Amino acid sequence: VLELQVPIRPHETRWYATHTMRTIWQEAPAILTIAYDITERKATEEALHESEERYRQLFEAESDAIFLIDNQSGKILEANSAAVSLYGFSRQTLLTMKNSDLSAEPEATQRVTQITPPNPENIINIPLRWHKKQDGTVFPVEITGRFFQWQGREVHIAAIRDITFRHEAEARILAQQKQLEEANARLKALANKDPLTALFNRRAFDERLKQEMAHASRQASPLSVVLVDIDFFKTYNDTFGHPAGDEVLQSLANLLEKYSRTDDFVARYGGEEFILLLPHTTPKGAIQFANRCRQAIESHPWPRQGITASFGIATLPLKSPISAHELVTAADRALYQSKKMGRNRVTHAQNCDTIQS
Repeated sequence: VLELQVPIRPHETRWYATHTMRTIWQEAPAILTIAYDITERKATEEALHESEERYRQLFEAESDAIFLIDNQSGKILEANSAAVSLYGFSRQTLLTMKNSDLSAEPEATQRVTQITPPNPENIINIPLRWHKKQDGTVFPVEITGRFFQWQGREVHIAAIRDITFRHEAEARILAQQKQLEEANARLKALANKDPLTALFNRRAFDERLKQEMAHASRQASPLSVVLVDIDFFKTYNDTFGHPAGDEVLQSLANLLEKYSRTDDFVARYGGEEFILLLPHTTPKGAIQFANRCRQAIESHPWPRQGITASFGIATLPLKSPISAHELVTAADRALYQSKKMGRNRVTHAQNCDTIQS
């Protein structure tokens, strides 16, 4: 079969396909030639060729790695130059491989390949997968796949982008966010802590008192507040100096924490005053606790001279609720009564009777 382009008239040609055969005509050998007009077919072929060429140019010009992949087998049917550059395999080698051969997670790749996505556009996006290069380097990629039929088979085009730099940047950002959160948590902790004794400060106590009072009211549970003041602390500071006074504050803070329960809340209220919240504690229980602390302070082996402390207690009334300020004020009045009665004492605001053991 011979294809010929034949001029018909100026500026117009037609394409013909000719088929030649030997024959006998009028008892003499002859050659029979049959010509078919194939102009329209050639125009279609030319248009198809131009379309394929444009597709190839676009396919090759894409900066992302592009693969044409058979859904059922996972076989790579086409690969562009960017894919060759990214993975380090030659094009010929890539065309002998499956897409799972490029994955550091082959099972996940196979699952996605064989399941056409349910969305109407037949497009799937995978924000993070781990692939591997010819040299074994594992790197993060983002994959966009479009599923369709091609030459009677189910296939998809996968556009694969190396996101190493983005992934590293995101990891750095996440690390920085974590560091910032930790720094903020430390700052918050510092804002609620007394730097000298490492106890909670007055601000933290006020917040906790509101919470515990609300809980006590809901549960109809007793809640006691204990105020502690070091006796003659100003005289001690004047005699031995502020560093020595700081040591006393730190030691007394340790003693109060030692004798407190897990649910108790111990804070430095200001100067030489400390305050404690005792959940689920009746007046009797609070008095017993305060006396244990008072005795521990009195018997502690202080390095320069003996130290004592006075205690004032108030318990939240269950039948006639009062405010947080009123509760602390009641404990402060009881503390004043302990001071007035000679110090080194425990007084409960309920009747301002001084109780010592």
